[in-house]
Amino acid sequence: ALQERRVQWLDIGGGLRVNYESDEDTPTFAQYWEALREGVPDLSNFRLVTEMGRSLVQKTGFFASVVQYTKENQGRRMAVIMAGADLFLRTAYLPELWQHRITAHRYPDGARLESGHAPRWDVVGPLCFSGDVVARGVVLPPELRRLRDWLVVHDAGGYTLAMFSRHCSRPLPQVVGFRMKTLAEGGGQVVELELWRAEETVEQVLATWASPPPLGGPHCVDSVDPKY
Repeated sequence: ALQERRVQWLDIGGGLRVNYESDEDTPTFAQYWEALREGVPDLSNFRLVTEMGRSLVQKTGFFASVVQYTKENQGRRMAVIMAGADLFLRTAYLPELWQHRITAHRYPDGARLESGHAPRWDVVGPLCFSGDVVARGVVLPPELRRLRDWLVVHDAGGYTLAMFSRHCSRPLPQVVGFRMKTLAEGGGQVVELELWRAEETVEQVLATWASPPPLGGPHCVDSVDPKY
């Protein structure tokens, strides 16, 4: 006689890729499930657990920075922004696998600046090593105004703050949430902003590197058995 089935749950992990090439959210979870049902029909007999980390959060966030500096070195145009390998760690070390779209926007209304057939730029961060690069060969407007124009790094909701690097004692940036709010009169919509996390202060950054309490301090063990 067949015994009662012991396995009730299956953890099938993650693995659903993210579309970095546009704002379109594809492939969808529904498409993923249909592919599973077609390829492994017996999965419907179990309760499934997934670990969809990146595909859940990647498109929920973006990083925006004013252009800090522009410069040219050996024919390469470079735009310096306020994040690099500290926030985009995987992009800096595996640029062929982690490529983010970058767009330029006008201050103060945020209108997108058209690039057309403009020259290509390298977008780099503020850290002190040559690998501090967010993107290479990005088509951006021929002239970016320092401390005026903004660059947006899209699809930055995952593997950014969770992997933040303390190299050069960089502070964690502020995190601002936004939602579309429908107006009571007229039915129009406005963007509603809410500060979720303030930028770290100098004191908070220094506390990361705080020294341990001195010997004899309140957390020090007074005596140790010599045999240990």
